Amino acid sequence: MLHLIETYGRGGAEVLLAQALPQLNRIVDVRVRALGPPDTLRNDFMNGGVGAETYGTRPATDLHVRDLSHRLQAHLSAEPVDIVHTHLFKPTLAARLVRLRTGRRLIPKLVTTLHNPDYSNSEAPSKIRGLARQALDWSSALATTDRFIAVSHAVADDFRAHMGGVGPWGRIDVIHNAMDVDAFAARCSLVDRGAARQARGWSSDEVAVLSIGRLTGQKDYDSLIDAISLLRHRGVRARAVVIGDGVERDRLTSRAHDGIHFHGRTGPDKVAEALVACDVYVQPSRWEAFGMAILEAMAASRPVVATAVDGIREVMADGETGQLVPPGNPEALATAIESVAADAAKAHAWGAAGLERARRLFGLEPWVDRTLALYRQL
Repeated sequence: MLHLIETYGRGGAEVLLAQALPQLNRIVDVRVRALGPPDTLRNDFMNGGVGAETYGTRPATDLHVRDLSHRLQAHLSAEPVDIVHTHLFKPTLAARLVRLRTGRRLIPKLVTTLHNPDYSNSEAPSKIRGLARQALDWSSALATTDRFIAVSHAVADDFRAHMGGVGPWGRIDVIHNAMDVDAFAARCSLVDRGAARQARGWSSDEVAVLSIGRLTGQKDYDSLIDAISLLRHRGVRARAVVIGDGVERDRLTSRAHDGIHFHGRTGPDKVAEALVACDVYVQPSRWEAFGMAILEAMAASRPVVATAVDGIREVMADGETGQLVPPGNPEALATAIESVAADAAKAHAWGAAGLERARRLFGLEPWVDRTLALYRQL
């Protein structure tokens, strides 16, 4: 089978697949293709025995979906598969075009994972273009798609609300994102916490706050900037590091102060080091389909403060693994961070409970089992 993704960059979908597809590949033959760069996680797939190629050297955003569909069609003609499983909109639309042109000859079965609540939180440049994309998505799926998977109940509910229950839109299965929790926890156990804090400029008496994510409006790092300012005005020696990059980096950097540093992208080992070094992990998102970075923080036994939105409420257990706060509320965010920082016993208990919850609900084995079961139903 072929999994089709946009890039090998470090996004939620890519992090999931880089860990899950090597496990799936032990049972069935799995390949993955990306539309374009970056190649950040490509070696993770290849080291796990999964063939991982890219259709071009130009970013997927620069390529027309029609051209991408022709590249996909040529690839499938040369290397036939039984199932094509797509992730995110552009790869999905490219596969649908191939299905429309060739029927089931090249794509006998087409499965799509819905990774984001696209139409409640549209990033389209205008309302008209957002509605046009929704209409295209709805109609092309009716003609081509065999099954949908959503990464959370929040995403499934969002698509049902916008797309109705006709055809494949009435068959959305929920398979939560997953990760190799034990492997990540083991990696974290090897980190020298003192050295990791020193490397990031966190002194022993500072409240070290970490967040990981793309620098876009969705993640609402303005609220984190303001929350850290509030804490410092209260006399709390808090300092935040944000790992990630994106279109808002220049603007956010210009707003930043001594209490927050935007670090840019980094590799998996550095992510583990940063998580071990921090005192609390914070996710201030306006919306979040699932929250892979939150799951990583739980696997690292870190207490989490996050916004009570969408899939985050399925990943975290409020008051057990961390604290949920309203989105867009720096005051509430600051108060929650301060509460965790002031109670070491609570922070430790939340971190331990987070690791236990991650192991119990979001390991790779249930993901592989449920995905295989869905494939067999096609």
